[in-house]
Amino acid sequence: MELLEELYPTAFQSPSLNIEAHQSSSSFLTGEMTYLVHIHVAPCRPGAALPSYTASAIASTMDHPEVVHVAVHPEAEPHPVIGVYLREATLELAEASARRIWRDAVSAQPRLADWELVHAEVPLIPSSEFFE
Repeated sequence: MELLEELYPTAFQSPSLNIEAHQSSSSFLTGEMTYLVHIHVAPCRPGAALPSYTASAIASTMDHPEVVHVAVHPEAEPHPVIGVYLREATLELAEASARRIWRDAVSAQPRLADWELVHAEVPLIPSSEFFE
């Protein structure tokens, strides 16, 4: 992790995001991988703005040590997207953890209750896009 931070310092720091890092030296032994899960949310009322503290609300959830990094994309269409990097053993567990993390963040931050979970899934990118 330290080498990555030296090579890519801006990937781990951003003035607009609060990032919680989970370092596990046993990840290789436990079979855990880091997954990017997109949490898509929609406003419950028209014109609602995603709170500026959304990333920190998710990243600081102490009950979820699997969270590695959180990035919020409030301008994504058709709905805002919250990218959560987390460590889990399988893709299915990663997606389930992201849904649980969102529910816990909503419970902890009442203003997030103005947003409903549309879906949480790992984005799948066709490999052919990398070779064009």
